[in-house]
Amino acid sequence: MQMLRHNLGLKLLSLGFALLLFYYVHGQEFEAPRQFMAQVDIPVPPGQALVTPSSSHQLVTISVRGPTWLLNDLQDTDWQAELDLSGFQPGQQQALPVRVIVPEKLRGRGAQIEAHPSQIIVHMEPRVTKALPVTLDADNALPSEWEWREPPRATPAQVSVQGLRPQVERVARVVAALRDISPQESLSLPVTLHALDRHGQDMAGEVQLEPPFARVKGRLVRQVWSKRVYVQVVFAGIPPGWRPQVSAEPSTVAVYGSLEALRDLQFLETPVVELPEGQTKVTEEVTLSPPPGITRLQPRTVKVVVQAIPRAPLAGGSTPPARP
Repeated sequence: MQMLRHNLGLKLLSLGFALLLFYYVHGQEFEAPRQFMAQVDIPVPPGQALVTPSSSHQLVTISVRGPTWLLNDLQDTDWQAELDLSGFQPGQQQALPVRVIVPEKLRGRGAQIEAHPSQIIVHMEPRVTKALPVTLDADNALPSEWEWREPPRATPAQVSVQGLRPQVERVARVVAALRDISPQESLSLPVTLHALDRHGQDMAGEVQLEPPFARVKGRLVRQVWSKRVYVQVVFAGIPPGWRPQVSAEPSTVAVYGSLEALRDLQFLETPVVELPEGQTKVTEEVTLSPPPGITRLQPRTVKVVVQAIPRAPLAGGSTPPARP
């Protein structure tokens, strides 16, 4: 007992220094954290689709503060991380905590472990299907001279709309749009289908249609025929001794009507263009009148030029009289 008390002050001082040295060295071992990478796999149940994030494989950084001699032998492959899915509900966007699975050799060693990010925002939606009828949009599909003898019909008459529930619920109708048809009496052609929302916006890329095409069949009849005919200029006022020179621009027009009306029609006459007295040339824009059986002219107006040209001198040296 007396020996313990011998130089007790020095012994206590030495013990204090030893403890300080221990805690200093121990603190140095924990001072510099090490970082590792681990992959978090987001489990996607059957019938669900991951909306956020874009990939089900996410990388997290694991920061570890612990004894250096324990951390030196650790590799990225020693670490695992997973999401805590307790309480997760599809159809909602939730921040799920990242849970780090600590390697066996670090358990119970007092290591400080943090994951970055500590949470991952996850949003899943169920994949659903609904059936919709195919609506035909044939407005302005035919030239004006054709019409439907039998209304067009689409096969199949109903298609399946597939995709994530919010997008599928937005689809209001499926449309087969007929545009710029090359008319023929019996019509059968494939048409691309379009999924439209209630505002008429195309939802291509957001949902899938099965099948994506429909075959549209129908029968046409031609009610109006067409052909091009010459414009014949009707004029008056050319004085004796002068010859007329006339032109029309355009020189031909398209006429539309029944086959009987077009059969013998070779030209269209203009209204009378009068050359005013004292003038040798007149230019007018005139409107053509369709004859019976003709329903349309294209164009309806033409520019007419009427000109009086002196004739060649007569035998014996006489010349035509000058215009007053």
